[in-house]
Amino acid sequence: MLGIDLLALSAAGFLELAQYNGGCQAQKAPEVSVVASTKDVRYNFTVPKSQLANRKIDTVSPYSHTENTYVGGLMEGEIQIRSNVNIQWATHPTTKETCFWYDKVNIQMEIDPTILVAREFPRGTCQHNEILNHEKKHVAVDRIIVKKYRKMMEDYLKKVLARVPVYGPVHAAKAPAVKKEMSDYIEKALDMVTEKMYAERRQRQQAVDNKNEYDRVSNACN
Repeated sequence: MLGIDLLALSAAGFLELAQYNGGCQAQKAPEVSVVASTKDVRYNFTVPKSQLANRKIDTVSPYSHTENTYVGGLMEGEIQIRSNVNIQWATHPTTKETCFWYDKVNIQMEIDPTILVAREFPRGTCQHNEILNHEKKHVAVDRIIVKKYRKMMEDYLKKVLARVPVYGPVHAAKAPAVKKEMSDYIEKALDMVTEKMYAERRQRQQAVDNKNEYDRVSNACN
């Protein structure tokens, strides 16, 4: 279960301009689509390990700060989230009162990973292969996370939209403000899901970089 309170959205300050009113009716239920994709993994074997150690990563070393360790490889790439919200409306020709409703909400989740192995470990060597296989575990984690949260995000957005099937009526002059508020409402819902997703991702990625795994990779070719 996602464990997100639907009421938290309205409490966050949304829906102030255009509350639901019985005088408006949505022409159809909104279409919600969340699509997940993974770009082909890119590889970079040209960076020295001294530079890899300065790269920003999401996990921390399982070793104490007093131990002399180095980074032999890493996986770069975030889970990118892009949204597109399509809003429809109808305006009364005389009163200029306008009703708004969500037409389509499309979300794209994308992984764009790059695996780096330090150039001190040439391709074909045991060390290179062990480091490469370890970094592939990080890519696998991101794929698991995206697969899990794609469906959760889609289901949650449908519930969120069901709470506010229509906005209005409001005067047509307020249309820009209402459309912005409606888009912000979706973005807030997305933020609530993605915060949980990124937190779980950090936890799972850190679990990959445990001390036993680091020791295994370090000693595999001895």
